[in-house]
Amino acid sequence: MFGQYYTLDASALGLEFQVNELEEGNQYRPDVAMAEDCSAAVVYENSDLDERVFGVLATLLDPDGQAIGSVRLHEDLPGSQMHAAVAALDSGFLALWSGPEADSVESTIHGRLLGAGDGHDFLVAPLESTIWRLRPDVAWQAGLTVAVWQQTSASGRYQIVVAPDPAPGRQPVGADE
Repeated sequence: MFGQYYTLDASALGLEFQVNELEEGNQYRPDVAMAEDCSAAVVYENSDLDERVFGVLATLLDPDGQAIGSVRLHEDLPGSQMHAAVAALDSGFLALWSGPEADSVESTIHGRLLGAGDGHDFLVAPLESTIWRLRPDVAWQAGLTVAVWQQTSASGRYQIVVAPDPAPGRQPVGADE
């Protein structure tokens, strides 16, 4: 997986650089967030990771585009972990992704803080029977974090759910069908 910095007028800044060091499997669906100091976090899916169908990883980049560390976002979660998204925070980054919890096939939303405050994965949206939660996205501005994801309703229709400030232990605050 490769990256390139650009100026506001779309001129290339510096050279293209390699984001990850993985040579195994295939890397898919990257998402990137940049902090005010121009450091960045890139999240992506990888196939054939630890005998899972898909796993999600993150690579932190310094302001010059040099990789300063990579990490698997999920710890001990079963099945495929997919659809990673990332946002820059005041200090560090917040990554979200979808995947099942232990002993379940239904998918829900997980999160992990990267950089300052780096820690273990946490549950953003608790699992509910027969509801699948997929394709999260996250944004941060002026101290407010918002996460959104797609989920099936009891009728089988899809909903978009918004959860402001998806910090560990906080619950979604509303749904819009």
